[in-house]
Amino acid sequence: MTTVAYHLNLANHCSSIALWGARTGPALILFFVLCYPVLSHADAIAIPAGVAKPYQSHVEQALVHYQNQHYVEAWRMFSAANRLWPNARTLRGIGRALYELRQYREAIDFFEYAEESPKHPLSAALRHEVRGLKKKARAALAHVKVQLSPTEATLTIDGLEEFLGPNQELTLDPGAHSVHVTAPGYEPEQRNVKLAQAERTAWHFELTPLALATPLDPLLKATAQTSTAQSGPPSPNDSVLPRSAQKARHTATQPAWLMPVGLSLAVAGSLGATVSVIEYGNYLNAGAKLRFRDTPEQRGAWNDRRSNTLMLSALSAGLLSLGAAALAPSIPRHKRSWVTPTLAIAGAVTLATGLALITANTCSRAASENVATCSTATERQDGGTLLAMASAPLLTIPLVYAVEWLSEL
Repeated sequence: MTTVAYHLNLANHCSSIALWGARTGPALILFFVLCYPVLSHADAIAIPAGVAKPYQSHVEQALVHYQNQHYVEAWRMFSAANRLWPNARTLRGIGRALYELRQYREAIDFFEYAEESPKHPLSAALRHEVRGLKKKARAALAHVKVQLSPTEATLTIDGLEEFLGPNQELTLDPGAHSVHVTAPGYEPEQRNVKLAQAERTAWHFELTPLALATPLDPLLKATAQTSTAQSGPPSPNDSVLPRSAQKARHTATQPAWLMPVGLSLAVAGSLGATVSVIEYGNYLNAGAKLRFRDTPEQRGAWNDRRSNTLMLSALSAGLLSLGAAALAPSIPRHKRSWVTPTLAIAGAVTLATGLALITANTCSRAASENVATCSTATERQDGGTLLAMASAPLLTIPLVYAVEWLSEL
């Protein structure tokens, strides 16, 4: 073994003694007596001559602070040494200090940097130690499932923006955290939370649109006062709120009676639809009797059932459509992203099916003179008409949102 290789190999073991066992006085004395000369010689071989002396000074101070359990100072000294000469050993020292400070997320990052660094690389024993510490650090992290409403809201924890992964989960250090959630046009929300080691929990944030804030909201009041002071009283076309807040206010300020009226109309329409379905069954039964025995009495009963079915269906569709239009503004904006396409697709499919039944069941002019002969085709056409009517309430809500969106442009 060459002299340089011997010193570097011995330096690896001395670094391990310094960080693992240097918490006791005798171990620290043993390190300086037996190991420091070797470390000094090994580092002097690789590091630039201009930074060798301050680098060694920072490392010495870092080890003393670490031995005295002054981990913040140790982290600072290891960081200062790493800025002078970045290498695997100082990165490992930073990671060890962060680990003792229970800042496990950053500790894991620095342990990985240390493993990857080609300068003054870690020995096999130190790599094994670092991997063990990484495993312990990951086991100590708290796991938080986060749900944001609106989904585009910004999540900030301890002053740093956090980005959620596909599973909407974060890993955080145990301890106290300050959590802020913000979104344009919404009231911000702030929470102070405390996480236990290895805790698994969930956070749900549902922000309130600015239009729903109380009239004495300090933020809105201060904004209004500032705007008035700078430009005088606003004109009827001006607003002290941002455009996103204006949209929220425009959609949220609905009359208080609108929702009860909408519910009443929806209930009445649902009852009417139920009765019309029953009447359609009676209509089909009358048609079967007519085809079995064509008499004036059977024709009259069939025509009466048909008229009742169509009239009840039209009335029910109208009530349900009015109820849907009245209830549409009360649906939260963040839920409209899935409500609108779902109802639009269902309405379009229902309408297309109804129109297909209407066009596919026709009688020739000669056959139409005989009611019994064309009764089956007529009943199917009427079934298509009922489906077309049923599509109206489904398409009402998407149409209301489309008109609202166009009015905001």
